[in-house]
Amino acid sequence: MPEAARSAAYDAPVTAAALGLALVAALATACGLALQSAGVHATRDDARGVVALFRRLVRSRTWWCGVLLAGPVVGLAHVGALREGPILEVEAVLVTSLLFTLAVGARISRQSVSRRDWGAAALVVVGLVLFLAAGDPHGDVPVVTVRTWAIVGTAVGVAVVLLGLLAGRATRPDRRAAAWGAAAGVLLGTNALLLKHLSAVVGDGLGAAVASLALWAPLGVAAVALVCQQQAYRPGEFAAAMAPIVGGNPLFAGLLGVLVYQERFHRGVVDLVVAGGGIVLVAVGIVMLTSSPMVQVGSGEGAAA
Repeated sequence: MPEAARSAAYDAPVTAAALGLALVAALATACGLALQSAGVHATRDDARGVVALFRRLVRSRTWWCGVLLAGPVVGLAHVGALREGPILEVEAVLVTSLLFTLAVGARISRQSVSRRDWGAAALVVVGLVLFLAAGDPHGDVPVVTVRTWAIVGTAVGVAVVLLGLLAGRATRPDRRAAAWGAAAGVLLGTNALLLKHLSAVVGDGLGAAVASLALWAPLGVAAVALVCQQQAYRPGEFAAAMAPIVGGNPLFAGLLGVLVYQERFHRGVVDLVVAGGGIVLVAVGIVMLTSSPMVQVGSGEGAAA
């Protein structure tokens, strides 16, 4: 795709197709994450090693269904949405996956979601929408330089390593789940940026995408995120794991959209205040969900279901 065409496509306003595909991605994300969590706990894993865990997971049909939904299905819908609209607006729609995730998770585990959990989820959704809506959805950097990718990759790698170390030192299950979930959220948010780049490269033809890192980089990041997600599910704290995964993903993607694709705050102080207030609501909601007593399919009838 010529550079001018890429810029025009990137600056186009969000379309109904983008919104529809983003909703499909949100619902598939919710179902996929809930099924992965169910698969992890149905293995009745008592081993500490990641390799031992995955040896059991590959024999779980429930887990594979979750991986396929949260992987290829979400990936295709996400790329399609990003081709039709800017990162900030697409990620704002994906915030709804947090509500879908609580509903689907409660259905699978045969548990009820408390008013406190719904209220906390609503705070995260409202906060993310406020933050994402405060940014300008029109950027002027259609092609990201190698230097920028290197800086983003280094920062993300350091953040994930630090969160992994924090998870390893955590003594409480909910904190361990939250730390691994935050690592997964950072990686998935980074993948949104990579998928945005892939959506532009695909316009040059499938061969160009296969021959470039634009296809393989998202797959590699998604593989690491998958490992972090399974580690987040192991403690059994559903809300603690899901809040940073589902909430952190669009928040981090929105931040990268502002920093890398220059989707700027363009209305001055008011936008900054709104965005800051949104981040505060997200933080409060995630803290509430992290300390929630709701436990996902980890034992008894829930795991069997």
